[in-house]
Amino acid sequence: MSSFCAYFIVFLIFQEITIGLAIAIYNKFSPQWLIIIVCRILQYPTCFLAIFGVRKSNPAMIVPFMLSQVSLGSYADLHTYIQLVSLCNSSSSKESFVFSNPIILIVLPVLIYSSLLVIFIYSMYTIVREITVSRGIVPHSIQDEYIL
Repeated sequence: MSSFCAYFIVFLIFQEITIGLAIAIYNKFSPQWLIIIVCRILQYPTCFLAIFGVRKSNPAMIVPFMLSQVSLGSYADLHTYIQLVSLCNSSSSKESFVFSNPIILIVLPVLIYSSLLVIFIYSMYTIVREITVSRGIVPHSIQDEYIL
């Protein structure tokens, strides 16, 4: 069951990277968008490594995917969102409530994103632990009693 969830999560993230890359390529080529494109492209090898790691039941191949999502993925996602918000604000000539309220525009989406990131970290941790236990490694050798 954990491998199905791992495949599902990896393919969801793969689609998110692809959509984010398409948005970044579609927009103007400024230094900000080029950095986002580089971050998105750097995420692809770790996705393929995670798919291979789930197939071979090797948690050491899944960990780079987790780290790249937390670091590169978070930066690219939040920076893309901020860039799109600034593009919408600059193209909007009239002030509306949605574009003028920073709580709805910035704080709420970042709070939702951080909640999803915590769920991602916990689910990937659970998957890595289940794969490690299913490989026959004694669970007491995993030093995680302070994590949960």
